[in-house]
Amino acid sequence: MNHQERKSSPWRLWTCYAAAVLLMSVSCKKEEPNPLDEGVVSCAAGDLYDWVLITKFENEPADVSRSALLFKRGFSVGGGYSPDPPQHSIFVCGLSGVKVEGLEQTYIFTNEYMQNPRYLYRVWGRIFWARGIGGFTGIPVLATQIDKVERIP
Repeated sequence: MNHQERKSSPWRLWTCYAAAVLLMSVSCKKEEPNPLDEGVVSCAAGDLYDWVLITKFENEPADVSRSALLFKRGFSVGGGYSPDPPQHSIFVCGLSGVKVEGLEQTYIFTNEYMQNPRYLYRVWGRIFWARGIGGFTGIPVLATQIDKVERIP
């Protein structure tokens, strides 16, 4: 191998490497993030763009009713939205309601219960805000997508 060939060898390797990377990137289809992966479909009833993921949560203390959870910790939209008080009672998204169907209803709307909630469950999931939809009180509409619910022994 002469001097000229040795100089071009690293360049050839680099060119081959760059071509291989380019071919791999062209052949591999890059996937767009899917909003359904965040559970939006069960909250949105078909309109994926009006629901915004606020937060994911794990092992949150809560009580369960057929259509809502009462969380010990409150959740809010944040980002300067006003009024935006933390909400403790949050509706369960449509399709994730099956996760609470067979459970004991521990969230009972009575004065006695509201003064002393028990928080007998731990819940994993996500909180969504229905952007553009306001409740009668002007408070943002939040909903929860449930991934997992466990009763505290």
